[in-house]
Amino acid sequence: MEPPPQRHSMPAAPLLVTSLDGVVHLVLDSVIATCDTGRYPAACGATFIPAALTEPDGSTDCPLCRARPLTQR
Repeated sequence: MEPPPQRHSMPAAPLLVTSLDGVVHLVLDSVIATCDTGRYPAACGATFIPAALTEPDGSTDCPLCRARPLTQR
C-alpha cells in the first residue's frame, strides 16, 4: 500500500479586512481561519474588530499595514 500523497502547504495570503472604524487592514488568511475571539491581529500590530457585511475596501487604508510585510503568526 502506498503512503498518501504529501500536501504542499501554500503560503499564507494577505486579505483586506475593514475595521469598525472604516480602516482597511491587512490580515493573513491563516489568522482569520484560526481566530476565535472576533478580534484580528493586523500587519501593523493593531488588534481590531472587523466590520460585519462590508466590502473589503473601507474609507481609509492603514498606512502601517501597507508598509509592513505579513509573516506567519
